[in-house]
Amino acid sequence: MWRIAPNLGEELSRHDLVRSPHVWFALWATFGALAISCVGLSFVMPGIDSGRLQVFSAGLVVVTIGLFLSHAPEPNTPTAHLLLALIYVAPAIAIWAFSPSGSAPVASAMFIGPLAAMWSTRRSHQVMHLTAATVALFTPSALGVGDTETLIACIALAPAVWVLSGCVSVILEGIEDQSSRLAHLMRRDPLTGAGNRRLLDEHLAAAAATYRSTGEGFALLTLDLNGFKAINDDLGHAAGDQLLREVGSALLRAAPRGSTVARQGGDEFSVVLPGGTALQASALAVKISAVLDEIRPPGAAGRVSSGVGQAICPHDHTEPEHLLRIADERLREHKHALAAGARRMDLRPTLMASMPTGDAAVEERAPQGDPHAAGAEPSAIFERGIGRLEMQHSKAVWRANAAMYLLYGVVGLGVLQWAPQVVGPAFPYVVAFGALVGVAFLIHGPTRIGTRRNHLGIAMSYVVPATILISCRPGGSVAIGCLIFVGPLVASRLLLRGEIVAHLAVASLALLGLLATGLFEAATMVAILMLVATMWILGACCVIVLEAAEAQTLQLRRLVGSDPLTGVGNRRALDELLNERLDRPGRIVTVLAFDFNGFKALNDTVGHAAGDDLLVSAAHALQDAATEGEHVFRQGGDEFCIVLDAARAPGHTHAPDRIAAFRRALAAVDCGGKPLTTGAGAATAPIDATTAAGLLAAADARLIADKAASSARPRPRSAAAA
Repeated sequence: MWRIAPNLGEELSRHDLVRSPHVWFALWATFGALAISCVGLSFVMPGIDSGRLQVFSAGLVVVTIGLFLSHAPEPNTPTAHLLLALIYVAPAIAIWAFSPSGSAPVASAMFIGPLAAMWSTRRSHQVMHLTAATVALFTPSALGVGDTETLIACIALAPAVWVLSGCVSVILEGIEDQSSRLAHLMRRDPLTGAGNRRLLDEHLAAAAATYRSTGEGFALLTLDLNGFKAINDDLGHAAGDQLLREVGSALLRAAPRGSTVARQGGDEFSVVLPGGTALQASALAVKISAVLDEIRPPGAAGRVSSGVGQAICPHDHTEPEHLLRIADERLREHKHALAAGARRMDLRPTLMASMPTGDAAVEERAPQGDPHAAGAEPSAIFERGIGRLEMQHSKAVWRANAAMYLLYGVVGLGVLQWAPQVVGPAFPYVVAFGALVGVAFLIHGPTRIGTRRNHLGIAMSYVVPATILISCRPGGSVAIGCLIFVGPLVASRLLLRGEIVAHLAVASLALLGLLATGLFEAATMVAILMLVATMWILGACCVIVLEAAEAQTLQLRRLVGSDPLTGVGNRRALDELLNERLDRPGRIVTVLAFDFNGFKALNDTVGHAAGDDLLVSAAHALQDAATEGEHVFRQGGDEFCIVLDAARAPGHTHAPDRIAAFRRALAAVDCGGKPLTTGAGAATAPIDATTAAGLLAAADARLIADKAASSARPRPRSAAAA
């Protein structure tokens, strides 16, 4: 499907938006269109100084060429501030050039609000520019240039510019916050708080790139826990999870500042030490062993111990995948030496005191109060996420929509009090109708996108201004500001581009149809033409922003909920799905839990690379065996869960058949030259539990019982002989 949204990077920000060629094209093309229009109008509009208008047109041509030959500036730069000043100085000069019919170009000032929000990330700078823009708009009237309708047009437009700028700013800040938060979560292991495999791969690649450019090497340490599989099998995965949390916290405390701690999966952790030497890596290994010695496994005797493998760039290799393999081989050698009763390697413990203390890299542990931390919640306005489907529920956004009508009701009362000569006899009734629409919106609350009421509310955004235009003929200055919201409102309250185009087309035809009546003066006709053009441009720009935000949010959510190694859902996604389904009244939810026999031995004897290959193959086998409506998740290590589709059959009766089907699929996976076998457990809500944690614990308990029964069951003769 064709998209007008730009293809942005991993984190969506104002930098990406302002650098979009679509937005930049819209800006310089608007200046160019205004220049061409002014040249033509200088020959046809009565009562204006054609020479003055042509000079202004020449200036616009120069600006257009300059923008065409340049690139969009970064937000908050001097060039960006200069460009923003040009955005509101140009309409002020246009009012002077068109005087005494200065209301004709006022519509060109509609871009001030959105652009101030995009090119200024600081609220103080936005207020400064909006204040300067307001002063610039009223300066011609203060100097006696222009008529009463010009002054009224500026009075009607100025509040709309502030409101629109505030709305755009809030949305952009929400987009940036949500993007940054999701990108942060995407690299975080939800169980331990350390980085995940995705972050490890990124930091290894960055360290390797640093070596190639500067010659600075780095150290890589890998470790896994001795006896962890027995804890999972004997005490359950909840006990294993608690141990992993403590280990992850200890590693984050022990690793020096600037390093990266990541959990690859299961009980496997890695530490990247930028600039680290073999001596420093050995000292860190001793420190890690010391902090792990202080941890007591839950419900088990003894202490936590671990083998440690090291690889140094460039001494051992310079490519991340080879360094991981080398560190993994040395990890196995160290564990074999420990298992054989050999004394621990001499890791120069005297160097422990020389290792700097402090947390690992800031990416690994966000400080308290960090809005991007894993547990931080987004703004209340965007608690459901960033997108039109989420924004439709926002009362704040809806109140801003209703305030639009009430705002112009107040402006209309001021016109009736101070300049009744510029409006017709029907004007008071139209103003009252618009105010009633605003009150109705406030009382009714947000409408769902796609409903008839939603389409009716959108239609009111241009029907009411059109009736105001009619009531003000032959002038129409009051209605100019009312139409500033049409483009953004249509873009934000509709999803389908066809519907967006349809509403904008109807609004344009309605306004252009009024021109065809010949009931309006030349200045109003020019203003209406500019309004139609700016309405389409603002609408298109809003679609660019919203579609880009929605596409990026969907992509990040997908990555946040996926296991980096296997591509299936991760623990976070599993919890979200279970909580969502358990919230539905009367819903039957069944979970199957699996872990693999012989996986730990495969890791210890052949290496984690072979274990990773097995996990990927097993995940593919489970996905292939899953039917429509069944979801596969990897909790960690060799632990997988499948959430069944209760719509097909009652979960507690359907589970044994599905367990058998998944086991058959896994048996086709090679595990060290043998078919892959598993322990399995099933639990159903609300029979076994009513919460996600309780459901997983019940399935885990049955998995442990299944493995215990399997180990106690006599093996067939052929198997024993083998």
